[in-house]
Amino acid sequence: SPKLRYLLVAKTPPPPEDLRTLAKLLQCGTVETVHQAPKAPMTPTPWGDLYLPLEGLLDPAKETARLEKEIATAEAARSREAAKLADPGMASKAPSEKVEEWKRIEREAGEKIIRLREQLKLFTT
Repeated sequence: SPKLRYLLVAKTPPPPEDLRTLAKLLQCGTVETVHQAPKAPMTPTPWGDLYLPLEGLLDPAKETARLEKEIATAEAARSREAAKLADPGMASKAPSEKVEEWKRIEREAGEKIIRLREQLKLFTT
């Protein structure tokens, strides 16, 4: 989108021509070099760390609420599956495929919680 603006904390400042080329590759408005890392999602590049500031793209309060709701849902799923696995009567009577499914759901919920908490840090730190 032409409105998107990326920020680059450069190891060595790239020439303006390289920044224009990078902006075209990213299909964004501009790529600007900055000296301080902003609070935004980042990816490393050969030139330095590339950030996408989220201001103006989404409402931080709404995104925080959405992420907290997703975390609560994933925590409930993980707890539910952990309770099934911890119940010796249930785990011993269930087919092995079902027990493996419960383990998978518990593991995936835990991984999702970690990812969501990392995303939430962008809005709360």
